[in-house]
Amino acid sequence: MINKKYFVVSDMHSFYDELISALSIAGYSKDNESHILIVNGDVFDRGPKSKEMFKFLTSIPKDRLVLIKGNHEYILLNLFNSAFPNNSDFSNGTVYTMCQLASSTPDEARELFISLRDGLHLLQYTSLLSISNKDVDKKLVAQWKKIVRKVKKLGVEEWLKSEEWNNFYELNRFIFTHCFIPLRNPFNIDIYNNFNYSDYLYYNKDWRTDATDAEWYSAVWGCPWRLYDAGFFKQEEDNGKTLVCGHWHTSDFYKYFNKDFNDTSEIFYSSGIIAIDGGVYYKNGELYHPCNVLIIENNKCYNKYGEELKEVNINNEHSDY
Repeated sequence: MINKKYFVVSDMHSFYDELISALSIAGYSKDNESHILIVNGDVFDRGPKSKEMFKFLTSIPKDRLVLIKGNHEYILLNLFNSAFPNNSDFSNGTVYTMCQLASSTPDEARELFISLRDGLHLLQYTSLLSISNKDVDKKLVAQWKKIVRKVKKLGVEEWLKSEEWNNFYELNRFIFTHCFIPLRNPFNIDIYNNFNYSDYLYYNKDWRTDATDAEWYSAVWGCPWRLYDAGFFKQEEDNGKTLVCGHWHTSDFYKYFNKDFNDTSEIFYSSGIIAIDGGVYYKNGELYHPCNVLIIENNKCYNKYGEELKEVNINNEHSDY
């Protein structure tokens, strides 16, 4: 029997080179039958190499890859059915992802993105002045439809809709989600903008089997450390479970639970919750926060350098952050 080794990543956001570098440091090989890659969502948007990310993930044998939906997977799927992107589609990086997937070169992708962005700004400006600009509108919509057709032909939409994608994954004591487990929200309050979670959410012991699609969608949008601190994972933790999440930068976990205000990207590791989103990005042309890899082997956890993770003592007197 092969002893499986699990490599967990999250929120790569089209930073393909950074992901491959981190996986290489961790010793991962897609050709190794004992290596399983778990992706906690948000594979696209923001970074420059969406097409390479897509090709890499679809090249891994399906029985050695676990894909978990994040909020950016939902955003991208919604964009396939949009007549034209809105402002948030641009700011989230989703339009840039579509341009990369539809283009042959990085320069072509940038030019396509700039053309769409400037066209939208022109339409918004003329609309404020009550000036009709039907020619620009018609040209932009046609350009966008062409992009969507190209990306669909590549198979991205079909892939995102496939059964390869999961809402969660459970491995021994670990529960992997993008952000959190689904909760009951009887008043359908926007979880993204209302952090007083205890006022309107409650735990559902049968969430694994009877959570609705709407509850799963809501589960990828909240703040995981606030939800955890509000006690919504307590029953799972009492049963020996640990949540492994992405979605939110690990430094905020350290700030809130440990009063550590250093801008760290290190994995936050505790008995009840493990946060792995290092917030990959560049600052002044240099990689500021590298991609994290959580390695799980024989129920023990390691960082990408093979160092066993030490549990963070959660301070009950939390920061007001």
